[in-house]
Amino acid sequence: MTSSNLQKEWHAAAGVNCTERRVRNRLLEAGLKSCKARKKPFINEKQRRARLKFAKDHKDWTVEDWSKVVFSDECNFQLCETPSHVMNNAPCHTAGSIKVWMRDHQNKTISWPAQSPDLNPTENLWNVIQRKMDGHKPSNKAELLEFLCQEWCKVTQQQCERLVEIMPRCMKGVIKNQGYSTKS
Repeated sequence: MTSSNLQKEWHAAAGVNCTERRVRNRLLEAGLKSCKARKKPFINEKQRRARLKFAKDHKDWTVEDWSKVVFSDECNFQLCETPSHVMNNAPCHTAGSIKVWMRDHQNKTISWPAQSPDLNPTENLWNVIQRKMDGHKPSNKAELLEFLCQEWCKVTQQQCERLVEIMPRCMKGVIKNQGYSTKS
């Protein structure tokens, strides 16, 4: 419910005539703060079962086990005011040339469940960079690339380690939530 909705509702129900600003001020005085609902992906029954199975299959993995995983993901950063979209299990990860390279280099792959940004530590990393991007408005592609490269270079080993350290807790969260999102 927004302050605009409250203002309209109060006016319609009780004839109270006040501004949206006054509504916000009164809510703040009452200790109520505004917030945006966290966006989380829709998880259908098939995806829920796959997430739950994945979490149960990996529930005993230690931080050391997770530290041996090479996580991959991609994120779109755009110059205009459109939201970025992170795409997991994209065709570029499953292309024939990637599969051949993985096979030739004897890399084991983990089949990641769909609709699971809460289980991918790189999602958190992209979010950090995206938040920094929100305060920076590059005017062209070169500035955008320079900004992203600078921010990427600022990512520390400790940040990456912390992201991996939460993986066992993420598995427990998915199991506790019966396969549904761990982020509320």
